[in-house]
Amino acid sequence: MSIRVTTYNPAIMSWALTRADKNIDQLQSKQGLEKLPEWLSQQRAPTLKQLEKFAKAVYVPLGYLFLPEPPVEELPLTFFRSAQNPRQRPSLSLYQTVQKLKQRQDWLVDFKKDQGHDALDFVGAFTTNSNVHTAAQNLYNILKIPRAWYWEIPNREASLKYLIEKVEAAGIFTTFSGVVNANNKRPIDRNEFRGFALVNEYAPFVFVNSNDAKSAQIFTLMHEVAHILVGASTGTDLYRLLPTEDPIEQFCDDVASEFLVPTDEFVASWQQTENFNSLSRKFKVSTLLLAKKAMRFELISIERYLEHYREVMAYWQTVKNSSESTSGNYYYTKVRRVGAQFARYVDSAVKSDQLLYRDAYQLLNMKGDSYQRLVTEFI
Repeated sequence: MSIRVTTYNPAIMSWALTRADKNIDQLQSKQGLEKLPEWLSQQRAPTLKQLEKFAKAVYVPLGYLFLPEPPVEELPLTFFRSAQNPRQRPSLSLYQTVQKLKQRQDWLVDFKKDQGHDALDFVGAFTTNSNVHTAAQNLYNILKIPRAWYWEIPNREASLKYLIEKVEAAGIFTTFSGVVNANNKRPIDRNEFRGFALVNEYAPFVFVNSNDAKSAQIFTLMHEVAHILVGASTGTDLYRLLPTEDPIEQFCDDVASEFLVPTDEFVASWQQTENFNSLSRKFKVSTLLLAKKAMRFELISIERYLEHYREVMAYWQTVKNSSESTSGNYYYTKVRRVGAQFARYVDSAVKSDQLLYRDAYQLLNMKGDSYQRLVTEFI
């Protein structure tokens, strides 16, 4: 007969339900959790196996269920939301995604220091009072790319790949994922958060929600890289590509826009054509970013911009829904999710006996066979 556990805390179970945005009916329908209401009211005690199943269902460590009070969970960054898209608290998806990247960053900082690496001099080199054009020009230099880099790139996917490689070569680590910690059953809502930056002078990280269109990912990438230049660990929902009123968000937004679409080139191109699709093919960015730039210089009204936004989102959602059943190569997806440069550092640490395979698997959310193939064939 299974031994029932009486030392669990039902108040923590209720907290865990709210934290995971779950309700009793959702979990009660799962096998093994039918008696959840009785556990919460302490009319009946669960077994250890049942507690383990509950903990897994609400994404908490089993030990949490025995705490006297809920643990304090704070984000190591400031998260800005547009006034049009408020949320009372960070979601569990956001918290656990940030938590995972912070774990990777902490390990990498220690490893790089042990290896004698120098700090990156561009981290925190600018302030919100810096000139936007100067910051954008410095970003070209940091990434070692020409100002008109987009002329040589055939499409947006190639543009994103090109920029990721340049950003990582400069010492900034990237993660592109649309799910929480490699769990394909936990997609990340792009309206909840599109990206964030974790600043560190040795190992800065940027995260981009890959559940967005490629052009939107390009903008989010450069927006978060701009955060590295300012030295501010922050995240945003980038709602409608409209920044919050925060000066850091406004500055990073402007730097990303100037970097991707230089103002003088844009104005000259606008005089030749006002067709956003044509301009998008030239600059390899979304028509939304171009419409926003046009709105900024009063070439179109804010009403026209918002109308264009709704049109683009409706079209993109149709395309996304029609392709949801298709799946890409697991290893290419994994490289985007963990970052090729980070995976190389992990592999280097393993091969120099400074990291156990077990810990490498945990850092990359992988198992043995898939890890070996990743490091031998894809990075």
